[in-house]
Formats: sequence, structure tokens, C-alpha cells
Amino acid sequence: MNILASISTEDREDALKYAYAFMKSKKLNIKECSFFNPLPAITYCESVPDWEQFASKPAHLTAIGFSCVASLDTKDKMRVNLSLLNNVIIYTCYGNYENKAKAALTELIEFHKNL
Repeated sequence: MNILASISTEDREDALKYAYAFMKSKKLNIKECSFFNPLPAITYCESVPDWEQFASKPAHLTAIGFSCVASLDTKDKMRVNLSLLNNVIIYTCYGNYENKAKAALTELIEFHKNL
């Protein structure tokens, strides 16, 4: 596993923007994101509500963290992961395709900035 980024988040909304950007990414395939909380966990596979609905869900606001996984290819061989723990986003890839993973990260950061 290669850690490509460690990003401190300002608050819960800031962290949620990264998860939302991950799920909306055009560079990622077979996307899934799970939120861990005392309420029943919520898992998204590919489709997500609009930003206002996503950001206001109680399960997102009370989650202690989340984990999102996706593939950079359509064969599900080139995996990336985006996780939130203790207000820090960790972005990792599994294999020798760091350049593609970094390109996807750049897209996520730009999407995050524009929310």
C-alpha cells in the first residue's frame, strides 16, 4: 500500500466534501463509500444524492469516519482508497500505478474546492 496523501480537514463538512468528490469522480470506477457511526452504516455504490442532501444526512454528520474504495480501471485491478479517521483524510493505492492515482487525487481536490 502506498500512501499518496494525508490531508487534515477543517471540520465535518470539509471531510464530507472529499467523500462526495470521490463518489462523483470521472476518473474512478466501481466506487463505494461507507460511513461508520452509531446509526446503521450507510454505504453508497456509484450513485449519491445531490450535495445538499448528502451533506445534511444525520448518519454522515455523526459518523466517526468513512472508507471509500474504487478502481482506476474497469477490471477492478487498480484500487485506491480514501479514508477519514480523526479528521485526517488518507488516500492510498495498492500497486505500481501511482501516476494514475495521483491524477484522480488532483481531480478530487479540484472538485472539493468547487463545492
